[in-house]
Amino acid sequence: MKSLILTIIMSLFFFAPVLFGQNNSMPAGVHQHDGFFLRIVPGGGSSQFFATAPDDKILLPQNRGKDVLSFSGGFTVANTIQIGGAVADNLIIYGESGGVFMAGPTVKNYDQEVNNPGTVWVYFGGVGPGMAYYFMPANVYVSGAILANIAVMTVQGSSEGSKIGFGFHLIAGKEWWTGEQWGLGVAAFFRYGTQKNDDIDFLTMSGSSFGLLFSATLN
Repeated sequence: MKSLILTIIMSLFFFAPVLFGQNNSMPAGVHQHDGFFLRIVPGGGSSQFFATAPDDKILLPQNRGKDVLSFSGGFTVANTIQIGGAVADNLIIYGESGGVFMAGPTVKNYDQEVNNPGTVWVYFGGVGPGMAYYFMPANVYVSGAILANIAVMTVQGSSEGSKIGFGFHLIAGKEWWTGEQWGLGVAAFFRYGTQKNDDIDFLTMSGSSFGLLFSATLN
């Protein structure tokens, strides 16, 4: 019996640093959101894009209240890069650049599908400041950016661009540490932008997109 008790005591003595060391905090700067911040978030999802005009600019009464052009479906690719730094523990200020690219969407003109529209694609996105916050130790984050937005749409070989407009980009995700400073994760996003046509001032080009992203973050 004494030998068993002695064995247990010796075992606790040798393994105590391992057992209790699990709760020790990481070294400064490791697995913490401080300092320089870089996040790359590629992904995909679903998008809609519209070109609209006021009713008094539409000649035919039956077309009033309808979109001049609408784009939906197809395949959406999203990509964004964010660069900045922590201003407090887990609170990050950054600048971002990115957008979404719609390939092969269905095109409608005043609710009527356009047959054989040729190569069709739409891009909308922008640049601007953003803020992110990490909820630790779960490493779950939310972020949002206000953007100076632009858009380009191409249908039947003709392209239309936009002036600079307003947009925003929201992301919520979860990351797992893969190194002292690197984290990989998944996230959901929502993006919106609205801007005036570059040539026809009364024509508004606006779009929204949502989907899933993969994130790679250095912080």
